[in-house]
Amino acid sequence: MQQISRMLMKLFQRARLEKPGQVDPRAAEFTLSLLVTMYDRSGTGYVKTRSAAAALISLSGDTLLAKYRAFFQFYAVPDGKATLITRSGLRSLLTDLNQVPAIVGEGCSLSCVEIAIHNCFHGV
Repeated sequence: MQQISRMLMKLFQRARLEKPGQVDPRAAEFTLSLLVTMYDRSGTGYVKTRSAAAALISLSGDTLLAKYRAFFQFYAVPDGKATLITRSGLRSLLTDLNQVPAIVGEGCSLSCVEIAIHNCFHGV
């Protein structure tokens, strides 16, 4: 949590410099609270950095292609000369991303994730 908090402070500090008056001074605090609510429902005090990154990427204003590239970078694994998304990596990505709409009661069940993985790896 401390690592994510520091990263958010730096991120929003930079954003305030680039866009003076447009970034709430408590943005880092609010964002950390959102991430904790999404990814630490049991109150362990721990949020996976990769999960937090997935949420921040999905909520960013970047292009869809840039977001896809960033997700791939975080969830793919090297396999010889290639880098691949495995079933396990895709499951982690979809499960992490599912927490974003779930926070407002819009998420799908785990069976949706499993169906998506099955379809992806079976050419559907």
